[in-house]
Amino acid sequence: MPRRPTDLQPEAARLTETLSDLWAAITTASRSRGQPSHLAPTQARALQMIAENDGITPAALAAQLEMSRPQLSEVLRRLEDGELVLRMKSSTDGRSFILTPTTAGLAALGHLRHGPAGAVAEALSSLREEDARKIIASLPALSRLAAALSGIVDGDVAS
Repeated sequence: MPRRPTDLQPEAARLTETLSDLWAAITTASRSRGQPSHLAPTQARALQMIAENDGITPAALAAQLEMSRPQLSEVLRRLEDGELVLRMKSSTDGRSFILTPTTAGLAALGHLRHGPAGAVAEALSSLREEDARKIIASLPALSRLAAALSGIVDGDVAS
C-alpha cells in the first residue's frame, strides 16, 4: 500500500534540509576555488541545454527541462538579463524564437564545469567508493523527484 504524504513528512523534511545544506556547501566550495556560482541550478541546466542544442525553441527547451512555460520564461529572463543567452527570431518561422548561448554564456558554463561540478567531483572522490556509487545511483530518482515537484507547481500532481 502506498504511503501517504503525511507518513513521509519526517523524511521529506530531512531531505529538504540536506539538499539545502548541500547546495550551500557546493556554492561555498565553488567560490573558495575562485569560481563564482551566480547561476541557480535551473538556470545552469537551461543554459547547458541551450548550449547543447543551439537554436532550440523555448517550447522545446521547456519540454526537455520538464518545466512549465511560465517557469521557463522567468529562467530565460534571468539568463537574458545576465547576457548569457540571446533570444532571436527564427529564420524559418518569423513567429517563433530560437535560443543561443552568448560568449559569456559559454564562459559561464566553463566556470560551472570547473566550479561547482569540479568541487562536487573532488568531494565525491574523497568519499568511500560505496558512498559515491550510492549518491550517483540516486541521481535518476532525484530527477524524478524534481519532475514530481514541477508537477505540483503545474497542478499535475495531487497533494
